[in-house]
Amino acid sequence: MGHPAALALDNQKLSPAPKSEGMVREILTPQDRPIRLPLEEWATARLGDFARLKENTAYHAPEICGDIVDCYNEAALIEVYYGRQAHAANLCHAAMKWVADLVEASGNAACYRFAIQPYVNLGRLDRITKRWQESLDKFKVADEVSRGNPVAFGPIILDPLSLEQMANVFPDVTVLESIYILDTLKTLLKAEWHGRVLDYFRNWESIPNLVHRDFICEAFLVALAGLQEYDQALELSSQCLRNRLGRNRLVFLYRRAEILAATGQLEQAMRIVRNLAVAFEGYRGELTQSKLIVLAALCHLMVRLEVSEVESLLRSGLAAASKLHDVFLERDFLQMLAQTSFRQDSKDELQHSLHTLGATSLYNAAQGPETKQTESIHQLSRRLFAFAGYQWDEMKLLP
Repeated sequence: MGHPAALALDNQKLSPAPKSEGMVREILTPQDRPIRLPLEEWATARLGDFARLKENTAYHAPEICGDIVDCYNEAALIEVYYGRQAHAANLCHAAMKWVADLVEASGNAACYRFAIQPYVNLGRLDRITKRWQESLDKFKVADEVSRGNPVAFGPIILDPLSLEQMANVFPDVTVLESIYILDTLKTLLKAEWHGRVLDYFRNWESIPNLVHRDFICEAFLVALAGLQEYDQALELSSQCLRNRLGRNRLVFLYRRAEILAATGQLEQAMRIVRNLAVAFEGYRGELTQSKLIVLAALCHLMVRLEVSEVESLLRSGLAAASKLHDVFLERDFLQMLAQTSFRQDSKDELQHSLHTLGATSLYNAAQGPETKQTESIHQLSRRLFAFAGYQWDEMKLLP
């Protein structure tokens, strides 16, 4: 099915804040995220993918069905970034309708598996618009399906027979478990429902999947700090670092530095920050998106703590983000460089780069004048909408 297109707008951006509010309220533990490409480039690539997929009419085959729904998922994400959340929601509904119609025509109930992601994406849209409980309710569907419980959502009704057919084709429910845990945590943290983070997953140590445990443990650190239970947070961070033998150690070291800084233990925080900076400076492997997200968070903390050595890290991060073509990360590093630069000519150059990136990437461009640059975005949504049996002017009629 490919990566689940994330409608969570996972920009790890931090602005200067009081020390008790300075923690990144996002999960930094590596997870499956799309590269946030310039939108016209992204939409053009997906248009080509969709055209090729349409040529194979065996849509009921799970691999074809999954790839087509991925086109809907990514088109919805592109629309969110472009600034048209209503279009994104309609594409999610259209994807579920297309899957429901396909199963009715083919009898292959295993394809219902691919309707779950568009419904989850509606929950992510709820999170963006701060409909917190509606968001949590939608993620619960992934949990119910992973447990084999009958459930209904949108036009989909998963009865015991349908669930059995799905389980025969897709016996591994790890992705569904990941969606439920990670998206639930993200919503609770965005809502600042810190007590509920601790309540939802109080039995986390019994969870067999170690990655899922890391998601929860990191969220607990943020929640405990949000509740100003700093002693418990430091104790848990020590436990995380003792038990992980290198797995996501970078994330938990960073979180410990954040907590120490929030409690005024600046010398200890600076020691960790400088050690992490040295580790990044000496790293000769590929700076993946996951590593760059942690690096950006580290640089934000260094800027707040006024660590002078941050510029070289920022320039390394910008170079890697530009190579990756991840607009969010490019923008983040450019903004920090502009913020910390002492020379006016350098500031002006960086501000020009930021303006150019914004103008060419088209993020949130829907609020501005229409341009021919956006043609691929429009065409992708229109063709997917028509593929589900809708006319473009019917979009406003969807739930």
